[in-house]
Amino acid sequence: MVLSHNERFVCTVFSVGIAFGALTAASPLAAQSPAAPGEPVSNASPQPAEIMVVARREPLEHARARPTLASTVLSGERLHRAGQSAGDVLARVPGVQVSRTGAQSDIATASIRGSDSAQVPVYLAGVRINDDVSGSADLSTVPLWMIERVEVYRGNAPEVADRLGMGGAVFFWPRSPRATRAGASAHAGSFGERGGWLAYEAGSPRAGSLVAIRRDQADNDYPFIDDRGQRFDLDEAEVRRRNADYRAHDAWAIGRVQLLGDAQLSLVVNAFEREQGLTGMSIIPAERARGTVRRYLAGAALRLPCSLGERCRIEARASLLAARLSFDDPFIELPSLRTRWLHDSGDRVNLSARGTVDVSSAVQLGVSADQAFDDLDVTRLDNLPRSARRASSRLLGFAAWQASTDFSVHGLAAIECHTTEGRADRFGVALDVNGALCSTLQPSARLGVSHALSSRLELVANVGRYVRVPTLGELFGSSPLVQGSPGLGVERGYAADAGVRAALTLPSGVGQVSIEAFAFARYASDLIRFRRTGLSSAAPFNVASSRILGLEAALGGELFEALAITATATALDPRETTEDPALDPTANDLLPLMSRLSASARVEAFARPGWRLLAQDRFGVAVAYLHRSTRFDDPAGLTVLPAQSIFDVEATSSHLGARLLARFALRNVFDARQLDLIGLPVPGRAAHGELEVWF
Repeated sequence: MVLSHNERFVCTVFSVGIAFGALTAASPLAAQSPAAPGEPVSNASPQPAEIMVVARREPLEHARARPTLASTVLSGERLHRAGQSAGDVLARVPGVQVSRTGAQSDIATASIRGSDSAQVPVYLAGVRINDDVSGSADLSTVPLWMIERVEVYRGNAPEVADRLGMGGAVFFWPRSPRATRAGASAHAGSFGERGGWLAYEAGSPRAGSLVAIRRDQADNDYPFIDDRGQRFDLDEAEVRRRNADYRAHDAWAIGRVQLLGDAQLSLVVNAFEREQGLTGMSIIPAERARGTVRRYLAGAALRLPCSLGERCRIEARASLLAARLSFDDPFIELPSLRTRWLHDSGDRVNLSARGTVDVSSAVQLGVSADQAFDDLDVTRLDNLPRSARRASSRLLGFAAWQASTDFSVHGLAAIECHTTEGRADRFGVALDVNGALCSTLQPSARLGVSHALSSRLELVANVGRYVRVPTLGELFGSSPLVQGSPGLGVERGYAADAGVRAALTLPSGVGQVSIEAFAFARYASDLIRFRRTGLSSAAPFNVASSRILGLEAALGGELFEALAITATATALDPRETTEDPALDPTANDLLPLMSRLSASARVEAFARPGWRLLAQDRFGVAVAYLHRSTRFDDPAGLTVLPAQSIFDVEATSSHLGARLLARFALRNVFDARQLDLIGLPVPGRAAHGELEVWF
């Protein structure tokens, strides 16, 4: 049998993963169960557990290790509903808006509290996956099937993030091996969707490992209304999307082992590849253009004891990210590329060390150092190649003070140093730019307080200063259409928020309800915007300042042990505040692509346990709703993207102690017409089914 390139790629990664997993699982050394990301690890010797207690999740979860930050934590079945992507999950988090460019295999990016997507660092297994071409992270490449926990920090990134930017941060944490078992899943859906995965976990009191592989594909030949660029009903016709198919492969290897003493080593390896059609604009379809996305990441974390015992914790991390993007457009059907072949490659190496010491029972101090190296190479047929390099260093100190049982203070301060060099293209002539050492030197700081009025009511507040360094693509150009601006300045901003969290225990037999609400403000200067430099080119520049005000709220509850309710709402007022009419000539001051109102709700009726005849642990049926108001597509406010209101129906069934799970979903039940941020049609009503088994 002859294997294709994609199949050889997956088999190679899977073989390496099996070998890696076998080595860690066979280790005779002890390994503790991992703490939640960012939380201290106990140095006590593990004891065998005789009784397993499964705690029910709170209706609204937040990152308890960072109590002052506005955060949302999602885990368990909330992440594994049929037909659900990483973008779909984040779209229901308060303060988050997701922009899509077509089907689920096309680019999707996240904005938090009115930020640009380039201001939101996204981490997969602790490795930042934002590319340095656009600065954004493509959520469509996040393998939600392997994710166990998602942490969304809204407006304030935690100290473990290597970017403290103005848009918070998103952490996707993969599954952690806990037992010895094997699993498999198969799924199918509308528009030719099908796929499945295989996984194997090896766990013992001394070590654990996991290897998994997935294949996923779809035809994406969904129907849409083609108005041929007009807005007249007589010119509209229903056609099917062409050249939107994709095939994706994803492989993981995860392991942890305790070394001599209390040292613990964790390793993760992931490889992702997707080959797909590039559809072009709806009025100018592309039928032969194809693209390939590849991403390889590896990370290692080592936790070490120190001479102070349990009062001291030391952690070292190392990670590698390699991303490749290729386009093949033989008939130049994509005007934005203006070439028949394109290849982008980006690599990042990151090293960090962190130490924490408990000075007393009330005071904790810590320091961390990060060093990163970024490389970017852009090659296009019949165009000058472009390349760039950046070395980034950061020194950060943080402190926590538990002033009393109900009042705590958390703060951090950091200094960032960036040295950048590269080759730009000016009117067809190569221009070499060599930056001086620490040509960009910027401070960041944050202070947060938490005050518990009671065990059920908590007030929190934060204030901070943040920066965003221009991406290498913005500095040196990323295509013939996007010219670089080597003199581009750093975005700077100040942010503040205040909020309340409340948990209500209702009368016996009724249930519990959690509520949280935050008000926030952000002021930014030297925003990076784009303007035309010719008939077919644009370049970034620093002119704009902005002010963003907003309110966000979330409610979650479980009633009568039969109903689960969640709801979120965000009101946003994103304004450009540039006073110079030469720099801001338009009358519109609303920032583009931002909906001023977004809301979601989900109501599930469930039975726990379900039908005993079917060995059913839990059965649930849910109705979900998502709304986004209208938004402008351009700074002048000439193009308005319509509001969207989507209803979904979902059903889940768990059997035999969660060894067998069945999931079904009908997305966009009423087949509402939708357009993405560049006017491309988004799939309408679609059905999805999934079956998962563990043995």
